[in-house]
Amino acid sequence: MAMPADAFWSLTPGITLAGAPCRRTGANLDTLLLAALVAPQPGQRLVELGTGCGGVALIVARRSSGVWIDALEVQPRLADLARANLRRNGLEDRMRVLTGDLRQPPDPLAAGGYHHLFFNPPFHAPGRGRLPPDPLRAAARFELHGALEQFIAQGAELLVPGGVCHLIHRPERLAAIKDGCGAAGLGLLRVYRVRRRPGEPVLRILVQARRGGNGSRALYDDLVLATAADLPTPPAARMAAGQPFSNIPRSAPAPDA
Repeated sequence: MAMPADAFWSLTPGITLAGAPCRRTGANLDTLLLAALVAPQPGQRLVELGTGCGGVALIVARRSSGVWIDALEVQPRLADLARANLRRNGLEDRMRVLTGDLRQPPDPLAAGGYHHLFFNPPFHAPGRGRLPPDPLRAAARFELHGALEQFIAQGAELLVPGGVCHLIHRPERLAAIKDGCGAAGLGLLRVYRVRRRPGEPVLRILVQARRGGNGSRALYDDLVLATAADLPTPPAARMAAGQPFSNIPRSAPAPDA
């Protein structure tokens, strides 16, 4: 059964989204994972590239008093839904939604000066699979409005020296992420290999990189979401509650995902 256009649901405690396109374009586990990666301090400025319906930015804004988030979205329909979700959740004093293309960012973004950058980019290059007939979903899944390298390069220019980039992607794109970060002057800080249960294949990677860092001492850690008995791990419980990750057990460093 198709979801009604005005359907709404709780993404995390205190954050409600509405609009069937939000379900189709990525308001899912990836949203929760990326939001839990970003932990700003009061007084800091953040920017999200490709906010979609605003889920990640809203989660971060709700638990981060004293911050400001600019959330950019290229698709006007999704940007309008993100603004409606922003009003619905009463967080206009902490963030705004801007419509525009990351390759030619609107003036409010172009000035830069952000302490944190975060994004969940499309995972597929054009020609690598069949485009969905839904144009919103096609643009969410395929690099139609900017390749991975463009997300990294353009985003890096928006960061202050020492600012941190946070992103989520598929594990097979780690080499491209490393190359893109190196070319953009971002030094890798940490890579989390997300697994559903212990010993299972890596589902996603979460990457953090610092503007001006050299990346020579990046840490590689496993982030497991459930125990063998299918109970949520402490990091997964924090994620589901809309809180940032903390105290993730260290695993043996390894450069591959």
